This record gives sequence, C-alpha cells and structure tokens, in this order.
Amino acid sequence: MALVDWIVEVMESITSDSTPSPLSVISNGKLISPEHRAITNSTNHRTSIVYSINPKPESIIEPAKVLINESNRALYRAFMFKDFLKSYEVKKDYNEGALEDFKI
Repeated sequence: MALVDWIVEVMESITSDSTPSPLSVISNGKLISPEHRAITNSTNHRTSIVYSINPKPESIIEPAKVLINESNRALYRAFMFKDFLKSYEVKKDYNEGALEDFKI
C-alpha cells in the first residue's frame, strides 16, 4: 500500500470529538473540528478528562504534501504553530476562526 493510500484510509476512518484546527490544516480540510457539546443531568455526575498534545511552537503546520495535487489544491498556507496560537488568543475560536488568517 502506498503512503498516500494509507494516509487517506486512516483519515477516512478517524472519528473524534475534537479535532484540533492544526489537524484540519494537515488534512487540507478533510478533518474538521466539531463543536464540543456535553449532555448533563441531575442524577449522574459527569467527569471529563482534558488533554492537549501540541507541536513545538516553531513547528511548521501545512497541508500534507501527499494530499495536494492539481485537483485538490491547498486550502491553507504554511505557518508556524506559534502563529496559530497568537491567532487563537486574539479570536478565542479554536475552530474555524483561528484558521481564517491562514486560508489561501
């Protein structure tokens, strides 16, 4: 199996509650961040565990080159992760708002 076939197969099988915006860029818009929603009730306690895995601030975030071709153009320009964090701090929107500055 070619690397590009494997990446596409993996991307098509991923399900997630919260796909971080950088992963949306790497997948060139194939993976999107759904809005997080929690359903609570008055009879059961709810426990959430939050974890975050981020690249180094100097890491370059860009669409995976194997996903880009003439019929599938890049939707985002390359940027450093620290620039994304700055955008997020200003816009307070971890979904699409923080990515607006990086769209082509």
